[in-house]
Amino acid sequence: MLGTTSKDALERIEMMQFALIKLVEIVGEAANYVSDQTRSKHPEIPGSDVIGMRQRNALPDGS
Repeated sequence: MLGTTSKDALERIEMMQFALIKLVEIVGEAANYVSDQTRSKHPEIPGSDVIGMRQRNALPDGS
């Protein structure tokens, strides 16, 4: 997703940081709506980790 952008360059590009944080928020929010049946069919996708990452990024106190 980041292509050839290095971690150092990413740290300098504030807009890229905000975009990636927003992406995590959107994907994490969408993961809240995935059914248990679908989650059980795709155990390789860590749904609770995705949701947790969204909560850590989107909510001020991480709760």
